[in-house]
Amino acid sequence: MLPQTVTAATEHTVRLARRRHFLMCPPTHFDVGYSINPWMEPDKPTDTNLAIVQWKRLRDLYRSLGHEVTEIAPRPGLPDMVFAANGGTVVAGAVLSARFRYAERAGESGAYLAWFRNRGYDIQEAEHINEGEGDYLVAADRILAGTGFRTDPRSHQEAQRLFGRPVVTLTLVDPRFYHLDTALAVLDHDEIMYYPAAFSAKSRSVLQNLYPDAILATAADAEAFGLNAVSDGRHVVLAQEATHLIAELEARGFVPYGVDLSELRKSGGGAKCCTLELRPKPGHERSSHMNRYDGKRFRSTVDGAGADGRVATYRQDGDLLWGEFSGGDARRGALTGICGPDGALDFAYSIVLASGEVISGHCRSTPTTLDDGRIRLHETWERFGAHADTGVSWLEEVEER
Repeated sequence: MLPQTVTAATEHTVRLARRRHFLMCPPTHFDVGYSINPWMEPDKPTDTNLAIVQWKRLRDLYRSLGHEVTEIAPRPGLPDMVFAANGGTVVAGAVLSARFRYAERAGESGAYLAWFRNRGYDIQEAEHINEGEGDYLVAADRILAGTGFRTDPRSHQEAQRLFGRPVVTLTLVDPRFYHLDTALAVLDHDEIMYYPAAFSAKSRSVLQNLYPDAILATAADAEAFGLNAVSDGRHVVLAQEATHLIAELEARGFVPYGVDLSELRKSGGGAKCCTLELRPKPGHERSSHMNRYDGKRFRSTVDGAGADGRVATYRQDGDLLWGEFSGGDARRGALTGICGPDGALDFAYSIVLASGEVISGHCRSTPTTLDDGRIRLHETWERFGAHADTGVSWLEEVEER
């Protein structure tokens, strides 16, 4: 698309983000009208409109990171339905339904169960009390399972039978951290962060043996709900107040995103509470590159510096890619093509040059990731017509500030 020949800059291995599919519920009816955990104080005012604004920012952040977010309709009378993580546990397309301990939340179980049933999921209705991903965290081939305040330990056997994965029981002892996802977060397959004081001595020993290199949270991190976090293997979304955790994550090569969910925290919830992962059946995974390019801007580059002044804006909907560009000797240009499952781009382009000449051609772009997380595209292009030519060029994502 942008004819020039350059040499590739050196790149470094970085953590790989894997595209996720999340289910979320807008906090349309959010309020704190009862107390079922130490964070809930009904006498303190809540601002539903602010909760909605903060929730939308979280949802939009997930989408900007390339994840798919599906919304379930909220139901009146269920103010905590916003905490979608408690609506069930989904592993390989199978669902273990939630069964809540407190009557105030019991209606949520039926709402989420109906949503899963209407979409053809394989469902097992829970026999014992469990509160979904609040107490079930998938970590590679095992499931870390909390108990102590909400989920009945007998439910752990249910989960193990249904999902066919070993379930590791962890006992919580501090009522402020009543769900596992308030005291521990899975960062990648074999990496976690947790707050040791939230667990029994036996469970601390289990975690130390399984994850000797885990990030350990401070009391301030935990109290800020910094462990109620969502990670895609590279990007970690967590409470902005958890500054110690943010620094630790950066030191280990993760890219943390601090968010403000202060209004929802009044009910004892954070980013993970609002987020239920929908893990598909094997072979039904969505491409990790779907909508990866949507809204991103790229410029021609030579050794990290702008080459010819052209800047392109890409749009993407599934495998369909299109965009436009201008700058330098290009008055206006356009492209249309396809994004493959591996993220490679195949498209046709046309350009009106400043000279008035119109050129067109074909380009194939292969993505790599720079050490700061931006995308670099290696382009192999062919120009048609009277000035036919071939060559290679490089584009780098323009960092938005």
